[in-house]
Amino acid sequence: VVKEEISDDNAKLPCFNGRVVSWLVLAESSHSDTGSQCTESHTDLPPPIERTGGIGDSRPPSF
Repeated sequence: VVKEEISDDNAKLPCFNGRVVSWLVLAESSHSDTGSQCTESHTDLPPPIERTGGIGDSRPPSF
C-alpha cells in the first residue's frame, strides 16, 4: 500500500464506482503521449479492485 499526503483539501480524488482508486506513473512516462497510454492500460485495474472490495458489500456468502 502506498500512501501519499494530499496537501490541497479541495483536490479531487480519482473515483470509480464510488471507490477511490489510483495508480503509479513513472516520472519518465509523465509525457503526454506515454502518460495517456499508461492511463489507458490501468483503466482495466479498477474492476478487479471493485470485485475484491465489493464481495463483502454485495450479499452474504451463503447466497
